[in-house]
Amino acid sequence: MTEDEARIALLMGVGGIRLDVQKGHEVVVVRGQKVPKGTRGIVRWMGDSDFGPRLGIVVPGDNKLTYTYLKNVEIVYPGFNPGEQPVEGWIRLSQRNNPSNRHVPRKGHTVKHRETGVTGNVFWVDGDRLGFKAPHTVWADASEVDRVWSDSRTGSPRSESYDTSCPHAIPLRPSHVWEKALAHLPAPFCDIRSFERVENGYRAMGADGKVVCTMPDASVPQLLAGR
Repeated sequence: MTEDEARIALLMGVGGIRLDVQKGHEVVVVRGQKVPKGTRGIVRWMGDSDFGPRLGIVVPGDNKLTYTYLKNVEIVYPGFNPGEQPVEGWIRLSQRNNPSNRHVPRKGHTVKHRETGVTGNVFWVDGDRLGFKAPHTVWADASEVDRVWSDSRTGSPRSESYDTSCPHAIPLRPSHVWEKALAHLPAPFCDIRSFERVENGYRAMGADGKVVCTMPDASVPQLLAGR
């Protein structure tokens, strides 16, 4: 898989979905005159007109749909601007978005509830929510249980928590852009100028190339929200 193929897979999903704008996609206006360029939102309506296909998009802060022509928009990955790419690359981001590459609950897993100590086998999973028999039915979030099993070689009991953090990406932006975007944040976050992907998070670097802090994936949305 190439970087461009991974980008398309992330934007459009997998399973033969066409590379066309569909309802539910996030788009940004990149051409045209009536709607300001840079306007972005979620497609909620699609229809035809005498001058070509049109879209109605939900723009944050607006109560009414914003209408423009299909030819005036491009699909964007949430949190990114057109032409931006994740620090780690599209292939790595695609891999992290694939549940098969994350330690998540699956049917048949044996789990132990941390608070009650009840142990049972998972029979139902919906995202990070699961149900297991112990022998009665217990409903829990993945963050409330540990998966338990016996080591096949030694027979020793083992346990591991599930990866309940959502994968997020940080755009690849010049140092001066991050300096301006994060200037209002308290130290040490205002000193961040670049990011390096590390296991389960990011290493934030300062202008001098030294590590400012490390950030788990769960903190990325908060950082992006403060742009």
